[in-house]
Amino acid sequence: FHIARGGYLCESCMNGAGALPLAAEVVARLANLQSLPAAKLLQSTISSEAGRAIEKFYQIYFHFHLEEIGKLRALEFVRELR
Repeated sequence: FHIARGGYLCESCMNGAGALPLAAEVVARLANLQSLPAAKLLQSTISSEAGRAIEKFYQIYFHFHLEEIGKLRALEFVRELR
């Protein structure tokens, strides 16, 4: 995923700063975060590795797009999913 470009890239296009490689489980879980109700998400389980990768993704994403990242509750919600 390229934060500045705002989307997923193939391996050959991921060179340079701002590219964040994401495992298939992480991509699937990020899609779930967009489409499933919160109650359903809280019932699901994910691997610790995927949870850390999703948390890192959101930290980088929010930091890039927002100035006041410390005030966001979305990161708390992602931590609860682990």
